[in-house]
Amino acid sequence: MPNLGVVKKGDGWYLRIREPRRKGAEHTFRIEDALSEAEAKAMMADAYVAYVRRQRTLAEARATAPSPTSPTVAAYLRGWLDRRTPDLRPQTVPNYRWLIEGRIIPHLGEVRLHELTRARIAEHLEAERGREKRGGGLVSARTVQMERNLLHKALGDAVGDQDEPGLLTRNPVERVRATVPKRRPPQTMTPAQIRAFMRAAKASPNHALYATALRTGARIGELLGLRWEDVDLERATLRIVTTLETRGRPVRGEAPKRQSSIRTVPLGRSTVALLRAHRERQAAAIARADGLWRDTGIVFPNTEGGYQRLNNLTRRKPGKKKPIGDYARTLERAGLPWFKPHALRHTSATEMVRTGHHLKVVAERLGHSDVRTTMAMYSHVQPGMGQAAAEDADALFADDVGEDVGESESPPPEGGMADR
Repeated sequence: MPNLGVVKKGDGWYLRIREPRRKGAEHTFRIEDALSEAEAKAMMADAYVAYVRRQRTLAEARATAPSPTSPTVAAYLRGWLDRRTPDLRPQTVPNYRWLIEGRIIPHLGEVRLHELTRARIAEHLEAERGREKRGGGLVSARTVQMERNLLHKALGDAVGDQDEPGLLTRNPVERVRATVPKRRPPQTMTPAQIRAFMRAAKASPNHALYATALRTGARIGELLGLRWEDVDLERATLRIVTTLETRGRPVRGEAPKRQSSIRTVPLGRSTVALLRAHRERQAAAIARADGLWRDTGIVFPNTEGGYQRLNNLTRRKPGKKKPIGDYARTLERAGLPWFKPHALRHTSATEMVRTGHHLKVVAERLGHSDVRTTMAMYSHVQPGMGQAAAEDADALFADDVGEDVGESESPPPEGGMADR
């Protein structure tokens, strides 16, 4: 709240507004009909309300005032993405470019930036939900939400401040809301499907990769970026510090997007034995390769020792020179329907929750920054757990009330509740 006072100027009294957070910022606003200092002080509150209303009116007028230098939305967004590219993650740039070129510019591209009002943006986002996308189907709520977030970020950079004027005086997306997409239950395998998948995986060169994914809940990209220097088999831990970036060339390992994804994951005894045997087989294969296999220290490499591309594992249809991916082939051998590789992570987490592990422990293994994310994502597991808890409570407390199920209607002891 600014500091308010009154000051006399000439033959009138004025409201004085000082901004405590902005050194030296002081404004005055004439208080009409005030004939004395006492009257001016009595009218300060109403005068301040009038001052705020006038400032908002002026800001809105400036924001929508025609400007001969105002670029089109298309020109601004393309330039903005070029300027911001060095600060963005490599995988974010093509996603933003697709949203700008494929979803926003076809409908708003010719609009001048100063004419892009809140109502116009809201109308566009509302219309998007009913539009068809390339390849069939309707634009998803998630895509609409990403459009809104991108516009909010991009137009926020166009807003000026006290020191430097901008193309806009306020962000028109500020109060625009997009429909939050409904969270779908994660795709998971049943225990029978897990067993079928792992039996089929024994014939795969990536058996250790799939088993580690199921046992740790790590993302496939995190495991494909894993190096032996981050695996401590003596202490039974692996450290997630890298994830695989496959967009563009070369394929490379990069730091995870979120700090919470950097974590240490404890390993069970059988996983330690699995990885130890995998390392021994890998060392033997390097020795047999006679220099054709580079020892890069990657835990789950391709046939030359480099990073594996995820799409080489998941390719479902063979091409001219590209066979079906190993992961897709393993699902076929197991007689299973298609599961995205991320289903291995969801399956691991679901089984941890279902078997009663504390959600905080599950969240830490998955690299979730907030346990509420874990609760929201795997809440579909909770109903069965509630029934199990009820049965456990019956078994645990039955003797305390001296009852079997058939004795539940015996009269209460004399004195009732007061005796407890």
